[in-house]
Amino acid sequence: MIRELKKQLKLMSGSLVDLSKQIEQISEYMDQIQFAEDLSKSGKKSSCSKKGVTQKADQEKNRTTKVTMLDMVFDSIKKSRNGITIPKLREKTGLEPKQLSNALFKLTNKGKIKPKERGIYIKA
Repeated sequence: MIRELKKQLKLMSGSLVDLSKQIEQISEYMDQIQFAEDLSKSGKKSSCSKKGVTQKADQEKNRTTKVTMLDMVFDSIKKSRNGITIPKLREKTGLEPKQLSNALFKLTNKGKIKPKERGIYIKA
């Protein structure tokens, strides 16, 4: 009886981990869509569409890496020596407050960044 319960709990645990990863992917995809919509509202050209990140030209089709919002935020933080403030991050990335907050939360949970002080982030 107890062994069966342990097996079931182990199975459920694995399923929850998989579900968490899927939710993370969906969240990043939704952030990309929101980013593309925000850029289109501001009149700037974007390489994003509602269907996902599209290539600008044939030369970019061969490129295997795509720049995500997390990459933009992490690069900005990585380039700063003494940390970077949230308003400066918003200025450099062009992200909305909610998008930036989500990106900072995800990068902190992944261990890539850490808060130096309130509102100032540095590379971990």
